[in-house]
Amino acid sequence: MRSILSEGAVSFTFGIFMKFLISAAVFAYGAFVIFSGIKIKKIIFYIGRIRWITYILVMFTPIIYNVVRFDFRTMAAILLFFPLYWWAIELFDTIVPEPRVYQHS
Repeated sequence: MRSILSEGAVSFTFGIFMKFLISAAVFAYGAFVIFSGIKIKKIIFYIGRIRWITYILVMFTPIIYNVVRFDFRTMAAILLFFPLYWWAIELFDTIVPEPRVYQHS
């Protein structure tokens, strides 16, 4: 039985390697956040914020699915856009009132 790689239907290029590497890094980050949260480490309050995770997933999903090519320009745009994203979320958090569920009486 021949594999897809040996038949030439799929080639293992540097781009494919980077996609697997990015996917593995996001998975490892998620596992680290979960395990750190279970052990209640202090670092979790900084790295486990949902806005970090959302930004990473929103920015790298198009790269994984070949919508956007992964190159220096894409990486630079991701890094340069992050402060604007962070500021917009902070502004949204200050404008939107705190839900009643989180308010202590």
